Amino acid sequence: MGLDFPVTPAAPDLNQPDSFNQRVLDAFTWCFLTMPNYLQGLSAADFFSVLGTVSQSGGNPTGDLLERGSNANGEYVRLADGTQICTHRLAAGTGGDTRWTFPASFAAAPQAFVTPISGLVRIGVVAPPASTTSYVDFNCLDGSGARQSNNCALLAAGRWF
Repeated sequence: MGLDFPVTPAAPDLNQPDSFNQRVLDAFTWCFLTMPNYLQGLSAADFFSVLGTVSQSGGNPTGDLLERGSNANGEYVRLADGTQICTHRLAAGTGGDTRWTFPASFAAAPQAFVTPISGLVRIGVVAPPASTTSYVDFNCLDGSGARQSNNCALLAAGRWF
């Protein structure tokens, strides 16, 4: 984004009172000679960037449509409309709450979800307070409510602006 293109050459007016043959010739000339010269050297990325860095100014998107990233804390996707989704796999401990620091911070506390992915029948729970803009504490419990050491899939969804 941010490229300045020259004014697009005007297409021929096919409703002119000229002869039909002249109008067809003008249309073909525009399509096959004028526009290719105008577009020469440009790629699809020059017109529309989808994946890159999303940004905003005053709540209006100003960057790309989609940003994807990862670090030791997991993966994240940011959309131009302000949506952010973070994911990670982490083992819950038995000695207390396990903290997941998000790979990218949120503008407000997101909705966080925990799903145990190994072991016996268990339930993943988000510990109070539900979450902050930068982390969530969670546990994995067995049927009696005792903390269990278990691998969990984590997901947090909210807004980055």
